[in-house]
Amino acid sequence: MENEIYIGTTWGCIVVAECESMRPITVFRPYEEEVSAILALPVKADCRPSLVNSEKSGRNNLQNVFMILFISPATMDETEYLHKRKRFVFCFKFAKSVPVLLVCSLIGYSYFCYNFQLCWHTIEAVWQRILYMFLYHVILIMLLWSYWRTVFTDSGAVPRKFKLPDEIVEQFKSASNEEGKLQAIEKYANDLPIVTRTYIAGRATYRFCFICNHLKPDRCHHCRICGVCVLKMDHHCPWVNNCISYTNYKYFVLFLLYAFLFCSYIVITTLPYFIDVWKNSTTAQGGIHILFLFIIAAMFFISILSIFSYHLYLVGYNRTTLEAFRAPVFENGRVDKNGFNLGLRNNFKQIFGNKYVLWPFPIFSSSGDGVVFPQRYDVVIGASMNNAEATAAHHAMMYP
Repeated sequence: MENEIYIGTTWGCIVVAECESMRPITVFRPYEEEVSAILALPVKADCRPSLVNSEKSGRNNLQNVFMILFISPATMDETEYLHKRKRFVFCFKFAKSVPVLLVCSLIGYSYFCYNFQLCWHTIEAVWQRILYMFLYHVILIMLLWSYWRTVFTDSGAVPRKFKLPDEIVEQFKSASNEEGKLQAIEKYANDLPIVTRTYIAGRATYRFCFICNHLKPDRCHHCRICGVCVLKMDHHCPWVNNCISYTNYKYFVLFLLYAFLFCSYIVITTLPYFIDVWKNSTTAQGGIHILFLFIIAAMFFISILSIFSYHLYLVGYNRTTLEAFRAPVFENGRVDKNGFNLGLRNNFKQIFGNKYVLWPFPIFSSSGDGVVFPQRYDVVIGASMNNAEATAAHHAMMYP
């Protein structure tokens, strides 16, 4: 009897595993994101490649590849495999959490250096101690709040209406050629709110995730680290161990803002004491901690400034990091990197919302649903309208 198998991808590899036990069987390379790639996979023992449910597919892709490479599951019995798999999964998850632990450790070290070594033991004026510590804690609270929301906010699931029904899957699998497979997908996708396309077999067609087994909404991409499709994916950030997407992009930008202010504040307030310690070569009474605090804050100030400036640029043009490197293709076959650019004001409000009072706080206020996005007037409306009419139409779409 033929067994249904799981198919996942990561780093250009195809991972094949048993559906019930999720035990990896083998890995194929290279992987091409085409419809024919699924059906062209070689048969492994009595297993047959097939499209599987999205609840099982696409998860732990990177983990499965490393399990194949490092613990060789095909060469051990079931008990030994399950034992090693449990340990490996724990180590893998811990490894992904290391950058987050490092960030928390650096913040904790800065707290010790600034409040105890600088404010308590070095600064003599009481009013200055109180002022420095008060401002430090205000920025720190906003920084930790934004970071916590960025790390623990779910990256967003694709609505179930984008998953292909069983009858469409059967039509897809029974089609004799690639054109027939594409027509099976397009027949169902025509009723969905999708305007972006990809080129397959020389023509623009709907984007489809062969791992999660559903159509991709506009600006949605599959993350090979998280193993799922992510709404309006910007990038996967190891420093937060999460995907930056529609659901947490505002939190991520605020995290960069408060991290920039945090490092700036430390650099400015510790500079006179850093110079004094440097000139006098003072190592007593916490001098070495003040040196390290200033140097670390200055280093992160430079790096965060560059990243924060780049994401302000992306917000201004309403692009994601992925779209900045690869412009989206629209339904008319046009490649337009400014296809979602609605102007600086509307672009900013799409991320931060219409309530000004919520802008500084990591509270969700982004507009839309993460699936449908208004486009620039010449993509959506065409050349039949003048600029004034197009602007009014877009305003009606953005703020009904």
